[in-house]
Amino acid sequence: MDFKTLFGILEIFTISDQRNWYLSDSNFFSSQISWDWQVSLWWTSLTFFSFLNIFIWWRTYLWFQKESPNWFPRDLSFVKIQLFLSAGYVWVCAFRSIIPRADVQKIVIWDTWFSSILVGRSVATVAELCLAAQLALFLNFISKKYESDLVRILSYWIFPILFLAEWFSWYSVLTTNYIGNTVEESLWCLSGILLVISSLSLVQKTEGRERLLFLTMGIYASLYVIFMTTVDVPMYYARFMDDTLQEKIYFTLSQGFHEINTNWYVTHSYSDWEGEQAWMFLYFTSAVWVSLGMIRTPFLLRQKDRLRSFKGVFTQNIRNS
Repeated sequence: MDFKTLFGILEIFTISDQRNWYLSDSNFFSSQISWDWQVSLWWTSLTFFSFLNIFIWWRTYLWFQKESPNWFPRDLSFVKIQLFLSAGYVWVCAFRSIIPRADVQKIVIWDTWFSSILVGRSVATVAELCLAAQLALFLNFISKKYESDLVRILSYWIFPILFLAEWFSWYSVLTTNYIGNTVEESLWCLSGILLVISSLSLVQKTEGRERLLFLTMGIYASLYVIFMTTVDVPMYYARFMDDTLQEKIYFTLSQGFHEINTNWYVTHSYSDWEGEQAWMFLYFTSAVWVSLGMIRTPFLLRQKDRLRSFKGVFTQNIRNS
């Protein structure tokens, strides 16, 4: 099977310009648009990591099945929910990696209904709400473990902030107005700031292995905030300003809904995808690893409880003797 045939499999569901369910070209496999090498390398990398992340999630699930009988009962329900939410995030990110698209520009790699902005944005919303719920539950869980009122309060803010971000995302997708994306990414940046604050608070309450864990979390969240404030948010704001200077006419919400379900533009040109590659690669790799990592965190934190339990039993035995 040659390169074009292999990549052409993804376009089996290709539809015509009128979006009817049949192939629009009898020479389908031989009529592939040429790929710029940067796009080819980028897409191949995304696809590789998508399968790797699915494999990691599956191994994590097997680990949970093996280790959970030895866990404290209070941890089991938390990890089960985290596994479920992480599955939604990991699998959707894999789907979005293999069939990438840019919502507002309506550019796609594959000419298939699965590439439609309506489908892509819908599943992305579900996945991002899964991640938001993971973060909120994670902060709430560790706030109780370390008796941190500050982290507990911040855990209540994470999900509403990111839920609001999804509304602004949909506003941009429907109207093609980048101000929605600018606000959306600013809200995601705010959630990162809350994670940094939580990390600093927990570092002061912990030591050893646990302090290292929360210090790593703080560094990771800080890098995320730096990227958002220096790259992502400015990028969308610059696009908004360019459209404003050109006096762009935006779609209404009803017009936008029709557009995202019927129109998209297939391109493998680096110039079209250049602005999307950096954030997509980081999002579909590092963000997924955060989702996967939150599943195992309670297991790591249990070491402290084990030591306490062992110390208590040892002390009691000494007293009894």
